[in-house]
Amino acid sequence: LSATTFIVFLVLPSVSRSIFTALQCISFDFDDSGGERISFLIADMGVRCDEEDREFAGLKSFFWGFFVLWVVLVPLACLALVLSVQSSVANMRITAIANACRFLWRDYDSAFLYWELVDMARKLTLTALILFVDTEFGDSRLLRLVLATIVTATYLTILALGRPFKRSEDLYLACCSNLLLACCFVSGVAIKLCEE
Repeated sequence: LSATTFIVFLVLPSVSRSIFTALQCISFDFDDSGGERISFLIADMGVRCDEEDREFAGLKSFFWGFFVLWVVLVPLACLALVLSVQSSVANMRITAIANACRFLWRDYDSAFLYWELVDMARKLTLTALILFVDTEFGDSRLLRLVLATIVTATYLTILALGRPFKRSEDLYLACCSNLLLACCFVSGVAIKLCEE
């Protein structure tokens, strides 16, 4: 159980991103005078991003199935694990299940037992859920970068004020990495603004 849970936890953001990119489209001007646009899947430019396209509609049903199975149920399973070990961790009597999922709680103070789930939500938001934003023009607009900057800055503020880690070195590392991530997003916004 320990190795399986840890591996699923590690690959959750990348697999979720792969699920979301399966429906990522790119839009092109179709009629300059009427302002019409046409969208195609980035993964397969032969498939139109249109509900009337049977292949796209079939792909969309697979997407929602994998979305529920992976993006929703895996974090809920992690939440169930943390809920099931909460009392044993609080009483300092580590059970086999608590030991198997210790990577979810061992680095945090007892008041922040669920912090890894908050971080998991942040990772899913930045790697996958952000692809739902501005799906028509998302590949070339800066709205996603702005939202990613806001999410990262908000998380960094809560992280710095909450101080969920047992060790101060972990807190400093987490704050520095999120600050650098926010700087990358701000740089991306600046680059997009300079291109336009």
